[in-house]
Amino acid sequence: MIAEIFEIFQYNFMVRAFIAGLVVSVIAPMIGFFLVVRRFSLLVDTLAHVSLVGVAGGLLFQFSPLLGAVVVSVIAGVSMDSLRRLKNVFSDSIMAIFLSGSLAITLILFSLGNGIGTTVLNYLFGSITTVTQNEIYLFLILGLIVVLTVVLFRKKLFLLSYDEDLARVNGMNTTVYNVMLMVLVGITISLSIKAIGALLIGALMVIPVASAI
Repeated sequence: MIAEIFEIFQYNFMVRAFIAGLVVSVIAPMIGFFLVVRRFSLLVDTLAHVSLVGVAGGLLFQFSPLLGAVVVSVIAGVSMDSLRRLKNVFSDSIMAIFLSGSLAITLILFSLGNGIGTTVLNYLFGSITTVTQNEIYLFLILGLIVVLTVVLFRKKLFLLSYDEDLARVNGMNTTVYNVMLMVLVGITISLSIKAIGALLIGALMVIPVASAI
């Protein structure tokens, strides 16, 4: 029985799928914890849809869709947090604008590219067995960055998520740590959509944390 289970690892695509799944299973709940504590759970779905813009753009302009998703998600996450702090706009309003706007842009990019719709569906629903070797390197590098950052700054990130005003009173530079958290969220979501899809990433980041709390 055990031997039969390990037989699947004789195939390279299954080894890559296992590594990708392992990385995502570690970093997704880890980052999801800070969002649940902060009551920003819907940010996951918003950035998951925003990342599809990067995927479609990567396919259209012939560069890595996964890298495009990472860049777009990080920029969107930082932008949303900046608008929340500088313009004093409610977070749910900002997320609604980015969610609907990103879907519109994604559809426009669909119409401009021939045959990219099928590939984008792999990111919408997830296709972990199609992860390439180059993407595995990206998974490992960015996953390690996320884990090390959380380990080093876990206390400050928790205080920021639990009570931002208290963190500010204690002398913390909340702007820097807000940006740091949004970067971590963007990276985590972008990596996760390749493995499990944009539609399910919210479940992996929120449900385990909500159950534990």
